[in-house]
Amino acid sequence: PLVAVLLLALLPAAAHAATPSTLTYRGDASHDHRITGAPDAPLGVLWAADLGARSSYPVVAAGLVFVSVRNTESYGTTLYALDAATGAVRWTRANPGTYWYGGMAYDQGRLYVLNFDGNLVALVPGTGALLWATSLPGQYAFSGTPVGSGGDVYVIGSGSGGTVYAVDGEDGTVRWSRGLPTGGGSPAVDASSVYVSLVCEHHYAFARDSGVPRWERHGTCTGGGDVTPALHGGRVYPFGDSPAILDATSGDRVGSSAYHGAGSFGDGTAYVPWDGGVIAVDDPGWLTRWTYRATGISGEAPLVADRQLYVAAEGGAVLALDRASGQPVWCAGTGGQDVAGTGHDDHPGSHLGAGGGLLYVPAGRFLIAYGPGGAPALPCAGIAGAGSAGAGGPGSGSAPPAEGPGLSLQPAKDTIRAGRRARLAGVLRGLA
Repeated sequence: PLVAVLLLALLPAAAHAATPSTLTYRGDASHDHRITGAPDAPLGVLWAADLGARSSYPVVAAGLVFVSVRNTESYGTTLYALDAATGAVRWTRANPGTYWYGGMAYDQGRLYVLNFDGNLVALVPGTGALLWATSLPGQYAFSGTPVGSGGDVYVIGSGSGGTVYAVDGEDGTVRWSRGLPTGGGSPAVDASSVYVSLVCEHHYAFARDSGVPRWERHGTCTGGGDVTPALHGGRVYPFGDSPAILDATSGDRVGSSAYHGAGSFGDGTAYVPWDGGVIAVDDPGWLTRWTYRATGISGEAPLVADRQLYVAAEGGAVLALDRASGQPVWCAGTGGQDVAGTGHDDHPGSHLGAGGGLLYVPAGRFLIAYGPGGAPALPCAGIAGAGSAGAGGPGSGSAPPAEGPGLSLQPAKDTIRAGRRARLAGVLRGLA
């Protein structure tokens, strides 16, 4: 079988209200990547903004979509706030710092932005005005995304070992911090606890209000690297190099699973990248429901909408799979522009985002908004089963050539400026 499982216990699932829009990396503080405001395909291109360089994952809030874009002439990033429906640029703000990292999160009317050096700021979403700024002490390398929850923001830093921080969202005061053997990645947060997973199977739960350790588990090696766990159904999924499934209350190991990337969760089902494709498994029992066999599907966590899930594919494409069957139902090419991708040293970590009935796709130097009633997107070539009508079972069929009506993305001639509407950076072909 694709997944070998040994479940030692099954405990009642804790309720989690899925987020209506992308508020941080992989959705919200749970990192389960279930977005209730994501649209179901088929979708068309509503707008495409040429941002001049690769961007981060989008954060969608307050009628805006925020991305952090790599600077091309120096270290640091530039933060863009675009009108979520039209792509109009509302404001921009510099985020200087070492390398090209720019993590973002939204919570309770504040936009949090972090740079690689540990400088954390809170901004007014509508204007970009500064509310407060703080420099997180004791570490010098911050490559994991911040998480906003319940009025506070949580961050992991590294450099000399690691540290997890809880920062007051009102004024930027560090409420508590706890040392770790290493650092990297983003914590997961629920109503009671902050969960941290590290490489070499080191796992922690800290009391959210005080930082007091609730439980911890340790492997037998040491090392560094980014790991972002997910919470679902009362369990912690550490991902990274750990096959463990942990009970969120006790830290007991209640199961194990192999996977080739980070999973997403929705309505009792886990969607897991596997061997270049995707599998859907029953979350409590981890039994396989369906398999989409392909090559080149991203190992990033799929974005889970109501009836479908979206995955990025190599060569420049985003693909929708039916959640019930695994059938491909829609695919959009991006003119050879790579979709999403990680890499904090050469550009901000990136992935799909959604909210307000739209899907936002970072593709190369573009941010593309897909939604109902938009212009036809380019077909996809070379993706198993992803024909123009989504026909054929997983792994069967072949896609048509990239011809016909669609959006052929080209670099925009004009530079985007604050207060100016982003142009549709491409040519619509084959339309009457």
